[in-house]
Amino acid sequence: MLGMARGESPNGVLAEEVVRFGFPSDFPLRPPTLSLRPDFDRNLPHIQPWLEDGRPVPCIVDGPLSELIHHDGLRGVLNQTGVNNLGALHQAKRCRSA
Repeated sequence: MLGMARGESPNGVLAEEVVRFGFPSDFPLRPPTLSLRPDFDRNLPHIQPWLEDGRPVPCIVDGPLSELIHHDGLRGVLNQTGVNNLGALHQAKRCRSA
């Protein structure tokens, strides 16, 4: 219970986690790579067994990410990662780049 008071679960998952999107030069023919913070617990469910630039990779769909992109577009990927307020995402990006 002490961890939750600090905004994280006992296994270190924060109330809000950043998902890093790496876009290849040939996007949308190839999907972006997704990764979490480097110290994210890799022993949790839905974490792939490989790393992307030293970061754990979340499993967000049962199948190739490219199929999700081709079927639902980037919005489908954002929905699967829990990014459901695109206006807030756009605002956050603008604030960071300022």
